Amino acid sequence: MWRFDVGVRTLTPFRILEGTPPVLCISLCCLVLFGQVWTARGYEVPSGSLAPVFPEAKTISKIEVRFSDESYEAWLRALPKKPSIEERVFEGYEFRKAAESGDGSTVGYAFFVDEIGKDRPITFLVSVALPGEVRALEVVHYRETRGGEIRAKSFLKQYRGRTLADSFGDVKVVRGATLSAYSATRAVVKALAVVRSLGSPGVEVKRGEATKLASSRFLRRSFFVGDAVLTMHVECGGRDAAACAVVLDEVAGEARRWFRRFEEWREGCFHPALVDLERRARSYRDASGGAFDLRWAKPAARQGIDFGSVYKGFILDRVAELMQDEGMGRFELAYGDSSFLVRGGGSRFLAWGRELEVRDGSLSVSAASGEYSRIVDARDGRPLTGRRVAYAMHPSAEVSDALSTACLLTGSRCPTVAERLRGVALAFAAPEDF
Repeated sequence: MWRFDVGVRTLTPFRILEGTPPVLCISLCCLVLFGQVWTARGYEVPSGSLAPVFPEAKTISKIEVRFSDESYEAWLRALPKKPSIEERVFEGYEFRKAAESGDGSTVGYAFFVDEIGKDRPITFLVSVALPGEVRALEVVHYRETRGGEIRAKSFLKQYRGRTLADSFGDVKVVRGATLSAYSATRAVVKALAVVRSLGSPGVEVKRGEATKLASSRFLRRSFFVGDAVLTMHVECGGRDAAACAVVLDEVAGEARRWFRRFEEWREGCFHPALVDLERRARSYRDASGGAFDLRWAKPAARQGIDFGSVYKGFILDRVAELMQDEGMGRFELAYGDSSFLVRGGGSRFLAWGRELEVRDGSLSVSAASGEYSRIVDARDGRPLTGRRVAYAMHPSAEVSDALSTACLLTGSRCPTVAERLRGVALAFAAPEDF
């Protein structure tokens, strides 16, 4: 059977056939943001981002729950929904009103839980208030190529207030993400069952030192912009949370307007900024020796240009400018699973099996995962085949987006392409076995 080694635990998907050779799945980290950071299972979560979930809590501590073989089998039989991944060790956080445990001051827990979506594990963080009610559900790491819509707040908020007594039959799944939505339900049930099992025979609990849970000066919001989710994690500065949220709403609105301008371009509505982008695209084409060219898709686009490989980076650069104009000097942006931008600090990302640190710049990842790809080599008009992945860092998200795609197409010539574009911090392509 397949075995995924994540952190200190072994995960065994029940659906895989016996006799399949074992493989190793590298533990993935969630984005490292700003502020005080708590670590569990290799994932890093800002303590400030957890504070709003349990506003009554004063302290936070790491917690590990470990089942014995006998207690695990009993726990598994009692689950109303059978999990797709076997987990006997659960790590997360405990929230309390006082520093000491065991005095009735615990108000809730947050546990990391893994469940299979369609083919790959999805990592959730499930926050449960005592005696057993979901406070929040968050997607920590989404590894599938499709179905990422489950990260939307409109979907996740359906689980608030749920208990083990719920049938979950009224949860509205997301079109195109049905299996991922089912995995979210299984993850919630699993976390609720872990909380219920605390104190039972054969269930060992280890707690770390309690630390004061300070109020967060940071705000995190996610918005749909076109066909992907734009997540903003910002330091609000002198603003309160409400005023900060208003700014992020306005910035998200501007990001959506830019996305519409890309759509309108195809219908013949020109915008000066996109005309300039078209001109800059010529330098990307020249740097790649003609492999990367926005004009490869003349039959598909009325204006003969496909901005698909650079529009996320372009929009991230515009969003960053707006943030800085509003006086937000420290922030982190993520647009989909491939384009990231950091200002005023640094973050470490574990993307496609490689951990990379980004400081005051952007990271873009492009990947091809099979016989068919939407990425086309403009030199011969053929879609890219095979499995490979390319990474690029640059102060501009637009440039890093273009460069990661160009490196995917040029392979071993990636360093040469990077040399032709000034300011590149990192660029390389590698075969990918996933």
